[in-house]
Amino acid sequence: MLSPTDDPGALDGGPIAQLHALYADRERLHRALGTADADAIIALVRSLDAQLVDLRGTSADAPHSASGRALASTPAPEGGERTR
Repeated sequence: MLSPTDDPGALDGGPIAQLHALYADRERLHRALGTADADAIIALVRSLDAQLVDLRGTSADAPHSASGRALASTPAPEGGERTR
């Protein structure tokens, strides 16, 4: 939540303007994420974070293409690095 020190202009419009800004923010969240509930958004972010961690763990073990199939590695050329 904003305090007067976070955004000096936030209080210029008074409480009615703040209320309108709050509802506009909640409407924007609802349109973008399907919810404006803080607990649901936190759960969504945590779930996405866990999926990303799982994906990184999976991709480190066996690289995959965008289609989800394992990518074949080719042997390294003499003195070079392996390619995927």
